[in-house]
Amino acid sequence: MKIPKRLEPLVHEGLIDEVLGALKSGKEAAVYVVRADGDVRCAKVYKAVDQRGFHKPSLDGDPLDAEPVPQ
Repeated sequence: MKIPKRLEPLVHEGLIDEVLGALKSGKEAAVYVVRADGDVRCAKVYKAVDQRGFHKPSLDGDPLDAEPVPQ
């Protein structure tokens, strides 16, 4: 599999030996199955802020002061 751009620095630094495949992708992040130090692990890669699927920008200040999200 082609190495995702956001994982390339970890591969070049030797922290990840191989990207085995994509496991799941969501609004905020994507999870990849990787091989590192001989073990199979998962790497969670957060999307850039402008590419996330949220409708409101992140809050400044105390998150407890935020309005509840409608269900």
